[in-house]
Amino acid sequence: MADGRWARLGSAAAATLILLSGCGGDAEPLEAPSAWNLDSASFVVTAAVDGDPELFLVRNRFDTAWVRLTERPGLDHSATWSPDGEWITYHADRGSDSVPELDLYMLRPGGRVPPVRLTDAPGLDYLPAYAPDGRHIAFLSRRPTPDRPDGSPGHIHMLGVVGQEVRQVTCAPVNASLGPAWMPDGESLLIARRVQEDGPTILVRVWLDLNRRTGRPLAEREEVLVRDGLFNYTPVPSPDGRRIAWTAEDDDAARVMTLDLETGARREVTDQGFQYVEAWTPDGAWLAVTRWDRETGRREIWLVDPEGVQPAEPLLPPDSPSASGVAFRPPYP
Repeated sequence: MADGRWARLGSAAAATLILLSGCGGDAEPLEAPSAWNLDSASFVVTAAVDGDPELFLVRNRFDTAWVRLTERPGLDHSATWSPDGEWITYHADRGSDSVPELDLYMLRPGGRVPPVRLTDAPGLDYLPAYAPDGRHIAFLSRRPTPDRPDGSPGHIHMLGVVGQEVRQVTCAPVNASLGPAWMPDGESLLIARRVQEDGPTILVRVWLDLNRRTGRPLAEREEVLVRDGLFNYTPVPSPDGRRIAWTAEDDDAARVMTLDLETGARREVTDQGFQYVEAWTPDGAWLAVTRWDRETGRREIWLVDPEGVQPAEPLLPPDSPSASGVAFRPPYP
């Protein structure tokens, strides 16, 4: 099911006309926000052009002239901002139809510097996540090894932004195409792991020893947070680190859930259709959720109150292009 959802996110069915305003280096520099505000916040989304997923900068939720950030054949997806809001890291497929080749890239949304390639290993490096201090990028990797030339079953890896050393994080494989998320403490990651082939997935918190000597995985210990027989994935922590939100999917629906890490209390945030959590807003007031229509293939990004008090509302105007994968630019001094 993980690979099925991955195919949906990159599907050519999302092809639509995008309002373009330049590409990459043609964007005007972004101003540093004095305080984060939902209506004026900028963010990145993924939308398709002629069936090709590309990244777009949306300057605010009312913006209709999206700035196209990527413009090369192949998949561009899963944007994550550096904590200072200056860089965007994402994964891109620059391989062939028969041999996909996913690697990590980095770009400045307001600069004129071409995207910088961060990884160049055979196989798949994808689904990046910046550490809170900006010094590391965690990602999923399916790199071939002598005993597993196909790169399966996949491990979480860590890239040092300075020096670009890549180290393995997990001791046990993840067995699915599911990426990591950093806890705000910068000392642990949230991951999803399939414990048996074609079985459900569990959510795990992994504590790291970033000073561990080279050659050993960085994982120090793990704690299972969610194990209930469903397909659980995309865990994302609240900005204060007290809760996590994730997507729980079965054959009939995909629902967004939250878990209080102190009390263990769970809440079902959405209760119908196929809805996938993307991110918390930086103020912790909303969850950004992608609603997917299985019949039309259209995706819309909605804001859902994690407390269930305020009604859900669309992030973008109703006539906006089909989009998913929202990543909010973080606030910073």
